[in-house]
Amino acid sequence: MFKLIALDMDGTLLKGDNTISQETKKAIKLAKEKGIKIVITTGRPIQGVMNYLEDLDLINDDEYVITYNGSSIYNTKTLKPIVRSGLTGKDFKDIYKLSKSLGVEFHGFIDECCIAPKENKYTDAEIQHNNIDVKIIDIENDINDNDFIIKAMILDEKEKLDQAVKKIPKEYFEKYNALRTVSFIFEFMNKNCSKSNALKALCKHLDISQTEVIAFGDGENDIDMLQFAELGVAMGNASNYVQSKADYVTLSNEENGIADVIYKKILNI
Repeated sequence: MFKLIALDMDGTLLKGDNTISQETKKAIKLAKEKGIKIVITTGRPIQGVMNYLEDLDLINDDEYVITYNGSSIYNTKTLKPIVRSGLTGKDFKDIYKLSKSLGVEFHGFIDECCIAPKENKYTDAEIQHNNIDVKIIDIENDINDNDFIIKAMILDEKEKLDQAVKKIPKEYFEKYNALRTVSFIFEFMNKNCSKSNALKALCKHLDISQTEVIAFGDGENDIDMLQFAELGVAMGNASNYVQSKADYVTLSNEENGIADVIYKKILNI
């Protein structure tokens, strides 16, 4: 019997208009009533998740959310992290220098806000999409080597970022968990940071077995989580590659794919 459902957000829980369908809300509510823990597991910052947690009635002393692709696990009521991992300020400055050599945009996250060397359409999107403040700083002078940075990212148009990623030296892939999360974002995180590692830590905290976990996702950054879960479910809108790594492929995020699996695999409706 499943005791925990891990849900990616963008492209999975959310439709293209950034809303949760009524059918998905209904299915999640029914799963909660059976005592199943619902855990949003996202690349977004905590500020970009709160409205959805409230919408799903997931703000409570015993509810948790995984953010920043596994960098942080927060209690949804206290907003205190129970687990977190990140980069050092020295790492951050090094990745910033890399971004300049590649000619792409750059920003990162600390607990309070997004930090960037300049404003651009991507920092504007953080404000609008994730409801997070953006602070423009002199990265080389304002960041200390031992500062805690949640994650760094390089950003640009898909074709430009495609070429930039090809030029990233292999040592960056060895030192960091470095991956493409969406077409215009490539992220650098602590080597131990992943959705699966965060989910594993949360399961230990909740005394839930790996065999009692079902996970839903659509992106390459979800693959490790899908493979960790007893049942890893790829959305119908996921790429063929992501679908090939899952145990089961459901309908798309526009077709209530999460609800369909909850009804069939959990509620037996």
